[in-house]
Amino acid sequence: MTSRSLSRQARHVAYLEGDQEPPCKLLDKVEVADEFQPAESHEEVVIRMRNLAAKQAGNLVVVFENKPPTGDSSGFHGRGRVYQCEPDVLDGLGAKGLKDKGNDAEAVLGEQ
Repeated sequence: MTSRSLSRQARHVAYLEGDQEPPCKLLDKVEVADEFQPAESHEEVVIRMRNLAAKQAGNLVVVFENKPPTGDSSGFHGRGRVYQCEPDVLDGLGAKGLKDKGNDAEAVLGEQ
C-alpha cells in the first residue's frame, strides 16, 4: 500500500470536511504534514487521514484544515479529528467515503 492508497480498514472510515463536531466519541486528532513523502493533493490528505483514523478504530474523520503547499512547505497540510460514531448517527451525518468505495479517485490516486 502506498501513501496514496486507502487501506482495507480505511474503506470503512467516512469523512466530513469543515469544522463540525458530531455527536460521537472523539478518539484523537490527526495531522498530515510535510513528511518524507509530502501529500501531493487535497484528496491525498483525506486518504491519509482516513488511513490514520482506521488505525485508531475510528469510523469518521472530520477534516477541518486542508491547505495547499506554501513557500515553506513542499506538500499539502491537513488537520482533523477522529471519531467513533454509532452507525445510525454516522448515516445521518451525510459523510462521504462509504458509498463510493469503487471510485478510483477515492481508493487509489494515480494507479489506473
